[in-house]
Order: sequence, then C-alpha cells, then structure tokens
Amino acid sequence: MAKINQQVSDSYRNNTSSEPIGAISKRDYLLIRILREVGCTVSELVNIKVEDIYTNSIIVGKQRRHIEISIGLREEIKNYLKKSSSEFLFSTRQSPKLEVRRVQQIVKKYLGTKPSKIRNARIIEITEEKGIKKAKNIFGLKGLKIKSFLNKNDIKKLRDNIIDKRHFIAFNTLLESGCLVSELVNIKVEDIKKYSISIGISKREVRISNELLTSIREFISEENIKDFIFTTRQSGRISDKRIFQILKKYGKNTGIELNQRILRNTKLAMMLQAKEDNKKIKDELGIKRLEFGSYGLLNKNG
Repeated sequence: MAKINQQVSDSYRNNTSSEPIGAISKRDYLLIRILREVGCTVSELVNIKVEDIYTNSIIVGKQRRHIEISIGLREEIKNYLKKSSSEFLFSTRQSPKLEVRRVQQIVKKYLGTKPSKIRNARIIEITEEKGIKKAKNIFGLKGLKIKSFLNKNDIKKLRDNIIDKRHFIAFNTLLESGCLVSELVNIKVEDIKKYSISIGISKREVRISNELLTSIREFISEENIKDFIFTTRQSGRISDKRIFQILKKYGKNTGIELNQRILRNTKLAMMLQAKEDNKKIKDELGIKRLEFGSYGLLNKNG
C-alpha cells in the first residue's frame, strides 16, 4: 500500500504534538500522553479503570480493545498509580471519575487544540505504519476512509500532458480552488473581475495563484468571452459531463487516477500543508463540517 503523504501527515501531526504550555500536574500530563499514544476518545479515557492497566497494554472502549503502550508510558502510569487509590485511572476530589468536559478543557489549556485532533493525528500515524485494517482494529472503527490526492510529481506530469489551453485552465482552477465541477462550469467573467487576487465560486471568494489568475484573464481577453468562462463550440457553457470526460482522458493518458474528488482532496492536502485553520478550509471548499475522525490522506499514485 502506498504511504500517506509525509508532508501532510507531518503537518497535521505537528499541530497536535507540541509540548504542554506552562506548569502542568502529573495527572494532566499523563492523560495528555495517553491521548497521544493510545489515540482513544475522551469518553474512553475517562472510563479507563486501574484494573484495565496491564504490563504492556491498556484496555479501552466498550469493545475492550487491548492497546500496546511504550515502556515510557508504562513507567509514567506505574508512578502515578502509587499515589492513587481510585477505581478509575483519572479522578478528582469531588468525583471518582474525571468528566469529559474537564479533559477537553485540560487539552485546550495546555495544547491549544481539541482531543479529537490528537486522536486524528494518531489515526493517520498508525494507518501509515500498520495499514488500514490494523488501524481499524486499534481504534475501534467500523470504517476507515482514505482520501487519495495528487502529489507534486502527479501535478507536474498532468500539466505537462495538457496542451489545450481551455483544458489546462479548467484543470488548474479545479486543483487550486477545490471547487466542484458543477461550480466550475458556472464561473462567469464577472466572478473573475470583481476580485483582485481571488475568484468568485458559488458566492465564495477563493484565492488562487497570481499565475492562474493572469492566465484566466488573458484567456478571457483572447477568446473575447462575455459570460461563462468555459464554453464549447456548440454551447455557451460547457457541461459537467464534458469536464468529467476531460479529466478521465488526461488521467488515462498519464496513468494517474484523476477525478473531481481527488482534485478536491488535493486542495485539502495543500491547505493542511500550509497549516490553514479549519474555518478557512471550510470556507474555501464550501463545506459545513470538517471531520477527520475516520479519515486519512493517502497518495495512491506515488
């Protein structure tokens, strides 16, 4: 199986692997370390009992999954339990079990992130190291969806293969904006003119490279386009079906899997590499929710 793209997985992982900020108690340090290494959910974490701690593993979740742990974590837990007499691994003075909300607050305070992101980073890491089937078992997932995308070599190969200027611009617009084919075919001249460094797509402002923006403007001028950017000799607007045919053609010519989904995933991968925040990713891609709980990013072509 091809490996998860190193830049993307490293970028995502680095955002969740920084050291806790400020003075931190042994309990809080340990729970963060377990979240990172075990990759369990917060609800699984707070329900870990002392009896669930084994020499080389921890039992987590309703499925009672045995998760292997490192020697370092094993020693941390061992030292922590010397001063604990509670049934659950993590407790408070007021309660025998730590609340989910409190764990979320601790992670936010010391790492500036959400527990789900720590779990997602671990899912990506284990999927890369051990494969999809093993990752599903470790994290108790019914499904583990892998989003394939293009790497730099794929993109260069495709660009070198596309001679037709209209096709070249359409490909790069899909790639850089992450828009849907149905959105691409509806881009008009006015959507290009109203922004200086972006284009308008379905009422969204999406930033693209200066090189692509210049190419689009030159194309508009050369072809004397007045309305829709992408047209055919028979129609004032190219059809979705024709764009899909074009993508399939160049994918076949280069031996690279190419479709709308992969181009959108590539845009997502680029934004993760650039460490863009979730809000910006959602705004540019036009999606309401961005979840990585059961998703990895995989380059299948390289």
